[in-house]
Amino acid sequence: MRTCDVMSSPVVSVLPDASLKKVAATLVEHGINAVPVVDAGDRLIGIVSEAASSRWRPDPAGVPPRRGPARPGR
Repeated sequence: MRTCDVMSSPVVSVLPDASLKKVAATLVEHGINAVPVVDAGDRLIGIVSEAASSRWRPDPAGVPPRRGPARPGR
């Protein structure tokens, strides 16, 4: 089996300024669990997965969530 055997085609992607709501809708609409993030030149700059996007919940106090794992001692 090769990578192309399990990839979606055509590739579904989002731009870096897409909202998480838009990313979630894209994942559901296309039945995928991750989506590449591309710049205006269609160059890959990252990937957002369903698991990663589910960690970003707004704080009721309006404090944006931290990015990445918490560091010990902080």
